[in-house]
Amino acid sequence: MIILNKPVLVEPEQELVEGVLAVITVMSARLYGSRSKRNLKAMQAMHECAEQIITAES
Repeated sequence: MIILNKPVLVEPEQELVEGVLAVITVMSARLYGSRSKRNLKAMQAMHECAEQIITAES
């Protein structure tokens, strides 16, 4: 029998650090994801506005 995921003894402090880092990583990803969505909407609005100005001048 081969054990692929052999249990590893982890200190409680190390486990706590890994948990906190996981939470920080998830929250950062959500924050940057919402920012990129908001920035994308702003860029699309700017492009639409620029297109309207260009067509109005023509």
